[in-house]
Formats: sequence, C-alpha cells, structure tokens
Amino acid sequence: FNVLLKRGCPGYVARKLPPPEAAIEAIHHAGGCAVWAHPISGSRSEHSWVNRMCAKLSAMNLDGVEAWYTTFSPQQTEMVRMVAARHRLLRAAA
Repeated sequence: FNVLLKRGCPGYVARKLPPPEAAIEAIHHAGGCAVWAHPISGSRSEHSWVNRMCAKLSAMNLDGVEAWYTTFSPQQTEMVRMVAARHRLLRAAA
C-alpha cells in the first residue's frame, strides 16, 4: 500500500464522490434505504454539526442515520438518536 497505492504513489487514484442528493437518489432508485453512516465528526461542535447535516440531508430525502456504532460513547449515541428523531429520520445500527 505505502509503495503503490497511497496518495502520491503510482497506483493512487483519487476518488470522486457524488453529491449527497445524487447518492441518495441512486440508493432509492435501486430500492434501498439511504442511511448516513458514522455521523460523528469528532469535532468540538459535534452536536451542532450533526444537527445541521441532518437538516440538509433530510431535505434531500435521506431516510436515516446510524445512531449505534462501536466507537460511539453512550452520550454520542443518545445525541445522534435525539437529532435523528428531531429530523424524523430512522435510527439505524451498524
């Protein structure tokens, strides 16, 4: 990996991510449920950021948010659960 695939190496290919609305639409078109995985950013303003992102993504027809994840503290899980409920999003587990 370090010799061929990491950034700056001969085999590295930058990934191009679709905009969220395109990804959500593609998931729905395929019959799936669009869920935001691991929404915790690790920043100090975590609650504020997750709340803002849930508002934006729910307006794009996001279906749910992963609220239970192995690295989340009980407080983080509860925060994500409450924010998801506020935006009427499903709460999912990993």
